Amino acid sequence: MKFVRFGNPGQETPGAIDAAGTLRDLSSILSEISTDAISDGSLAAIDDAQIEFLPIVEQPVRFGMPFVGTRKFLGIGLNYHDHAREVGAEIPKEPIL
Repeated sequence: MKFVRFGNPGQETPGAIDAAGTLRDLSSILSEISTDAISDGSLAAIDDAQIEFLPIVEQPVRFGMPFVGTRKFLGIGLNYHDHAREVGAEIPKEPIL
């Protein structure tokens, strides 16, 4: 399962992409996908809800930031052997930030 937020800018709805690649609406379970909302309890509630029975979101749809409440993201690139091989690069000794 992949968590997403979809909809107009500033009005995104929490969602998840299930194992079959279908976008599902999580708004009946979570009001927002944030660092506070994603806890062991909320993840258990999502699991208990059986995501395959949640409403399907019609496509196409705009995707927003996957969650709110985080000010900084660090991107790690070429730190995995497979990814380095995929792009034809040497395997780095240290992760590239």
